[in-house]
Amino acid sequence: MMRRRVGVFLLVLIAALLALQGCGAADPKIRSAMMVASEVGEDQKPQPVETYSPDQEELFLYGKALHFGEGDYITVRWIYEEDGEYVIREDKDNRGYVYEFYSRIGNTGYPWPAGAYRVEVYINDESDPGATVRFRVE
Repeated sequence: MMRRRVGVFLLVLIAALLALQGCGAADPKIRSAMMVASEVGEDQKPQPVETYSPDQEELFLYGKALHFGEGDYITVRWIYEEDGEYVIREDKDNRGYVYEFYSRIGNTGYPWPAGAYRVEVYINDESDPGATVRFRVE
């Protein structure tokens, strides 16, 4: 009888530990990121793009994140890769619990310079980006 109780106790303990491990806080990460034509509504799918025209008013990055909790944040760095790389803008977004996110940058009334661009998405204080997306303006 005692062996049976110890066995049941060990099974319950193992099950509880496995359940806690599954519910534990995993490291936040970027699940996906892509350049899109525009923001979309809740039931719409984003339309990925690889190239924008120079007269595009805004450029849009769309992404999905996993395991973001209170205090986690995303930093988005927009980079023009021609002529030695130039950081156009960097945004830090302190959202905490995030699943989907957008980042946009406007042309302020001037055409975008033609060439290669990239967007880097950083998580918290990481030194390496969690995602990098490349696109062109032609």
